[in-house]
Amino acid sequence: DLAGPIDPARANTRHFRERFAVMLILAACMFLTIFGVLDWYSGLPVVSIADVLLGSVLLASALYMRHSGNVEAGIRACVMAFFIWFLIILPFGILAVLWFPMFPLAAFFGLGRREGMRWSLGFLLAVAVEFIVCRLYGILIADDLILFTALASLSLVVLTVLFYQRLLELFESAIRTQSQQLQQAQRMESIGLLASGVAHDFNNLLVGVMGNAELAMMSLDEHDPLQEQLADLMASAERGSHLVRQLLTFAGKSAWMSEAIQVNALILETRHLMVMAAEQQAELALELGDGLPRVSADSAHLQQVLVNLLANALEAASPERPCRIVIRSGVRDRSRSEFAGMPVDFVRRGGRYVYVEVEDNGLGMDEDIQRQIFEPFFTTKEAGTGLGLAAVAGTVRSLQGALELHSRRGEGSCFTLYLPLADPGMKAVRKSPKTEEKKSLHGTVLLADDEDMVRKVGAVLLEKSGLTVLEAEDGRRAMEIFEERGAEIDMLILDYSMPEMNGAEVFDAVRRRQPDMPVLISSGYANLQEIDRMCEMGAGFIQKPFHVHELLEEVRTRLPRRGVPAG
Repeated sequence: DLAGPIDPARANTRHFRERFAVMLILAACMFLTIFGVLDWYSGLPVVSIADVLLGSVLLASALYMRHSGNVEAGIRACVMAFFIWFLIILPFGILAVLWFPMFPLAAFFGLGRREGMRWSLGFLLAVAVEFIVCRLYGILIADDLILFTALASLSLVVLTVLFYQRLLELFESAIRTQSQQLQQAQRMESIGLLASGVAHDFNNLLVGVMGNAELAMMSLDEHDPLQEQLADLMASAERGSHLVRQLLTFAGKSAWMSEAIQVNALILETRHLMVMAAEQQAELALELGDGLPRVSADSAHLQQVLVNLLANALEAASPERPCRIVIRSGVRDRSRSEFAGMPVDFVRRGGRYVYVEVEDNGLGMDEDIQRQIFEPFFTTKEAGTGLGLAAVAGTVRSLQGALELHSRRGEGSCFTLYLPLADPGMKAVRKSPKTEEKKSLHGTVLLADDEDMVRKVGAVLLEKSGLTVLEAEDGRRAMEIFEERGAEIDMLILDYSMPEMNGAEVFDAVRRRQPDMPVLISSGYANLQEIDRMCEMGAGFIQKPFHVHELLEEVRTRLPRRGVPAG
């Protein structure tokens, strides 16, 4: 198959070198045959015999490569034979200089840039030494001018081939890196789609479990023995809820509220959580830059990133020395190419970025761990989910930021989070103050959710609070009910992901008919831009799975006063 066309599926370095070596050998054998005959009739039997011997060695090397598959050994044999042949015939004729360019070509393309350079430099040195020795002993050698010209040409060929080989290596390295990044991105996208789908369905199950458990706890006396079992059930559901949110965050599908955030204020606000997490295990130091611009992020998710990075630093503490963790912040200018080399990179362009750095003096990580540390379910702990840093990577994706990692075994680690600056017109989201009012509610609420369990729990809870509930199993049915009984409906609670019409489509249709209608969107898996858009238009948002008191609080906040009777 060496004489056939190159198969792209096999066109790797070894296959290319084998093909190139065979072509050179065939060309060399053809010329050696011609020159062997000419040298014999020219009265140069020594050169003619050398031609025959070289051709035989070349053919034997080709057969060896063909049958053994040891391409490098065969090429080295050819290069060595050519090297010896050239030194033998150089004093006998000027035609030998015609072979000068062949040697670096064979060495570079056959054995690679580094080994080819060693052979070529050795060849030049040997030719120079032979020329000097022949001149000292009066041995006839090729004309000086022609020889020097050939040596200069050979040097130019060496430099050109060296540059070409280096360019090829850089090109191959770039292709290999991009291919690995593409494969990693495709793998993460596939895992993300699976994780988000599982998390969405599991979220709805948790709403049913948590809702029914809380309703049961509300119905029982606080001293009832079942309260303890229900509390344990709620605690397990809470842990499940936390895992689901980490999965969604990793997949970049977690509910998100973009706002203009002052990073230093968030770090100081989170400090008490970090101090509680560190307890007496570590010394925590803050080195915060002054006058940082605001960044565009979700405060809850960014806070969770800080806590996850701190938890990772604590778990990496070395038993040989006291644990010290430093959190820094500031502003840096970074080019797009600098971001490209980071393990987590979702930055669109270079420019100014606010950074948050978490550095520890712990055990550190080797390169193998660093390559896998942001993958879901990868953990070096005996008891761990492997979702902490995967969720951090998901948050960075949603932020359109980047995460840099520097670590060496035994020398600690440093994670640097780069955050995009907020648009000048973006304002901080102000959360509505929670009301303590516990009076019964009055009014009619349209509840639309495609999950029967979620709808049932929500309906029971709202009806216990004094509301009339109209249920819809999908978006289209919700619109039919709204068109029929819109005059008596005081508020809509819409699941974002529904068949027929999703929550955003129902929201837009309702707003066209009744712009002041209060709407509450619920979801755990949502299109982030759509959620932002609806919230900017006045809709509320509650993330699944939620507690019943959280749902009631949102309803109390948004239910119009006309739904609550005076007195």
